[in-house]
Amino acid sequence: MIITRTPYRVSLAGGGTDFPSYFQDHGGLVVSIAIRKYFYMCLTSRLDDNLRLAYFKTEFVRHAGELKHEIARAVFESYGLSSGLEMSMVGEVPAGSGLGSSGAVAAGTLRAVRAFLKLEHDFAALAREAVEIETETLGKPSGWQDQYGVVYPGLKAVEFRTDKKAHVEPLVLSRENQMLLEENAVLVFTGRRRASAPVLAQQAANQRANLSCLRLLRGIALEVKKALCAERIDLRLLGELLDESWRAKRTLADSITDSSIDRMYEVGRRAGAWGGKLLGAGGGGFYLFLVAKENQPKLLSSLGNPPWMPLTFDLNGCSIAYDARQAG
Repeated sequence: MIITRTPYRVSLAGGGTDFPSYFQDHGGLVVSIAIRKYFYMCLTSRLDDNLRLAYFKTEFVRHAGELKHEIARAVFESYGLSSGLEMSMVGEVPAGSGLGSSGAVAAGTLRAVRAFLKLEHDFAALAREAVEIETETLGKPSGWQDQYGVVYPGLKAVEFRTDKKAHVEPLVLSRENQMLLEENAVLVFTGRRRASAPVLAQQAANQRANLSCLRLLRGIALEVKKALCAERIDLRLLGELLDESWRAKRTLADSITDSSIDRMYEVGRRAGAWGGKLLGAGGGGFYLFLVAKENQPKLLSSLGNPPWMPLTFDLNGCSIAYDARQAG
């Protein structure tokens, strides 16, 4: 039995510049954090020739090609695994929450299969393969940031280059700066989950008209990176950058936001947040608010006490949580 643990991610800046159709000509940059909320994939062999996959529903089939779960089907077929397997998927946050859940499923499933087959592990190869599964094999209208965001640990800047290669730069914070950021940020659920594909498809269709905005978003990502690398993080400045990024990003497609989502953000700002942004493609999911620790109860109360999570760094990335072959 093998269990993988893949963190979800929080994108701080640069979302939208990670689409190949954009960064092949202009280059992209995304700053993100792998967080301490996880997707788990459990994989083991069966004594018969069937295949069972359990997630929010259960599939019991004769071979992988019959699976309705697209990512699992694509991963197993790409490695020639067709039957004799038992698999379970468990996520600590719901799909459609803006935290890179599909990228976590792809990366976690690939990591489990590669470990099952005793193949070597490499973060760069795993992230790129997860991209290929989602964007090429399955043809999903997706950028590349989620896969790199969930595979690599911690805080990082991911540069998407014109040669279609990604360069990941870990941004290592002092313990003081990491605590400063973790203690003064909250992830607040909007109450809505959404499928990202329609939002991303509209965003991609609008890309030519959005070139100036995408250049602005890339520039903001660079400023966010600089702010995070300061000797001491200026939370007010970082909040202003997040605010500028969100106000720019929501112009990329009509479906990114609506009056209800905008109202939630403005309530958060009036309650003391320095800034924030809706995470993921848009249309729902989680808001990241940068807000002083002492003002967080007021912010949450003003929003009607919605579900929320702290922002905490994962420092392991997509990893093996348990391998029975190596246990005692």
